[in-house]
Amino acid sequence: HTNHLNRLSTAGPLANPARLIESSASKLPALIHRLSAAMAQSQSSSAKTLDSLALRLAKHQPAAVHATRREHIAGLTKLLHNAIHTRIDRLDAQLSASQRELNAIGPRQVLARGFSVTTAADGRLVRSTKDLKTGDQLTTHLKDGQVQSTVSGESTKSKPASKSKQSKDQPPEPNLFGDLNQ
Repeated sequence: HTNHLNRLSTAGPLANPARLIESSASKLPALIHRLSAAMAQSQSSSAKTLDSLALRLAKHQPAAVHATRREHIAGLTKLLHNAIHTRIDRLDAQLSASQRELNAIGPRQVLARGFSVTTAADGRLVRSTKDLKTGDQLTTHLKDGQVQSTVSGESTKSKPASKSKQSKDQPPEPNLFGDLNQ
């Protein structure tokens, strides 16, 4: 063994250990540079992966999910609020139009034109003398109030006034619908 050891120390790389160290030492700066670059690259890649994972995780955390849903609900609430107001405005316009129509053709306008409405004591509308008998209590509604009356006699049929009997000095009377009888 000794022989073999002597031969290696005098003939091989161990014959000049300083040269072996110098050779390895000259490669060391390049290796350090490559190692630093590889570590920086690995660190950068790991940081990007970590940031991406952190963002994905943040999206699924309860606070983030809650905030996203709260924003969505706020948007829906605003849409619903606008839809309700639009619907209310539309219904208000329809109600106003119906009110104008009712005012134009309603019973108050008929009363204002000189007609009356008579009801029996039980609230039934009196449409004919056949609906009445002596002693019935009536309420006659006029444009400026009501009159209470009692039926005191038999009913008689009235004949409509002919157009020829109407005096030329009297102004024409309106019918139930506001048209003038001429």
